[in-house]
Amino acid sequence: GHIGLVGGSDDHSALDIATTWTEAEAEDIPAFFEEIRAGNVHLSGAHGSPEKLAHAVMALFLNAYRAGGAALPPPIDEVVRDLFDTDCPHPSARHEDITAAVRTLARALGERAREGGFGLGSLSGAGSRVTDLLLAGALQLPFLGTAHHQSGGRRELLALEDAFFGRAQAPWKCRAMLFTDTFTHTNGVAGTMRRLAEHGGLGDVEIRVATSTTDPLDAKPVINFSPEWSIPLPTSEHIGLYFPSILEVLDRVLREQPDVIQVATPGPVGLCGMIVAKLLEIPVVGSYHTELGPYTLHLTRDLVVAEAMGMYVDWFYGRCDRVLAPTRVVGDALVERGVTPRVALWSRGVDPDFFTPRRRNESLRTELLGNGELLLLSVGRLSAEKRLDVLLAAVALAQVEAPGLRLAIVGDGPERDDLERSAGGGVVFLGELRGVALADTYASSDIFCFTSTTDTFGQVLLEAGASGLPVVAAAAGGALELVRPGATGLLVDPDDPMAFARAILSLAESEPLRQRLQAGGRQASLHRTWESSMLELREAYRSVLEPEAAPRVSDLAA
Repeated sequence: GHIGLVGGSDDHSALDIATTWTEAEAEDIPAFFEEIRAGNVHLSGAHGSPEKLAHAVMALFLNAYRAGGAALPPPIDEVVRDLFDTDCPHPSARHEDITAAVRTLARALGERAREGGFGLGSLSGAGSRVTDLLLAGALQLPFLGTAHHQSGGRRELLALEDAFFGRAQAPWKCRAMLFTDTFTHTNGVAGTMRRLAEHGGLGDVEIRVATSTTDPLDAKPVINFSPEWSIPLPTSEHIGLYFPSILEVLDRVLREQPDVIQVATPGPVGLCGMIVAKLLEIPVVGSYHTELGPYTLHLTRDLVVAEAMGMYVDWFYGRCDRVLAPTRVVGDALVERGVTPRVALWSRGVDPDFFTPRRRNESLRTELLGNGELLLLSVGRLSAEKRLDVLLAAVALAQVEAPGLRLAIVGDGPERDDLERSAGGGVVFLGELRGVALADTYASSDIFCFTSTTDTFGQVLLEAGASGLPVVAAAAGGALELVRPGATGLLVDPDDPMAFARAILSLAESEPLRQRLQAGGRQASLHRTWESSMLELREAYRSVLEPEAAPRVSDLAA
């Protein structure tokens, strides 16, 4: 027989009375029903949504609460009566007002809960602050619950559509939303996020990058969720952790309708992306960028805090349907320590036409060298985990035998003042450089030095290699895979300044060795393009949407 569709609105909450209906041409009611049975109908009006269902749940709860004789506080009661008890000619506007009121109240409760802080001196008021936080969460709970409920219903309807009507097979396409806590900062992860935002994907993959920040975004095509509140990152007070509204994130994801959600960081923004993805049952891809356990230990010197961070990070990535490791070494480590067996490779790329030896600038080189002979370069954030104290000690040791060595340090961060005070002669701090200025500085140097052990990749290693610089790097993290000893650079014991000094001297004393490593690094960079990186990301998305084609780390390493 013929299957027909009808529509109507749920008016139990009196918020959406007669906003959705079924039309049919008929002379009387029996004929009308015959037209419905025949499927000769037209559906009109507004669609339902998790937001509308959440408001209906709230209205039913409020009505039951007041029917039992309970009274709301006067300010809240006035708002409730205005939003739920009065007629409105425009239901969509009323729904917008209800959601805005809930967000405002939840934000106010959250701010009041945080006013007293969380130290020992504020324990006397802890009970009321916890109550405020619980109320703020309870106000948002209906939205989260109904979103989860309707996502399941939507999948069931699609299955019914397939079973009864079938769907045309369209070419494979993927819409992705990528959540990151770092976007405007100076680090390799933020640089990758900015590139993805600017390019927006590749071919049949569309990527929208989302973050939360108060920093200027320079008109970049990124979704910026207004922070509900923020806290300074411990030991890096100039960097904030921004907490967006979970309701705003949920609403945007529902409107974007991504096929997959990628979480690049396990901070507040990444966690919001993870929560919403799980509520809506959207596949989650997590990209692993930094060893945050060791990173935290470098920053705090507190083993308990570092272990707690490591446990949280492992838990976070263990919830992902696919984890993207920047190198095979990192991917194997994630599998071995039991984080997840669902690992794939996502390396990074470099633009060899932008980072190139052709940018060598003799006047810039003369300016940086002064009366020196050979220019060493370091690029990165000036913070404890980058271990620049080891590099400064190594340079001082090497200068005993090669006084013509000079070191230029590019970057900024919380350790800059201390590093400048401890630096010996022949060291210049250039601050943060980007774009052409950074590329020119790479090409005008002679040797690149990299002492970090917490970088899982090390984008600067690619940029240095493309610029024609031999590399001296700590034998740890991403350098183990990106630096080929004797071919593109030298690897040394991470904790031995004398080993760094000897490696620097071996390059300083042998121009043929430098030239061989320069050529090797440049050649290696030509095989690490952004196009190949995007193809790896595309395959990772496809692997969670079509699990039968999912690659494993063992496959990638074969």
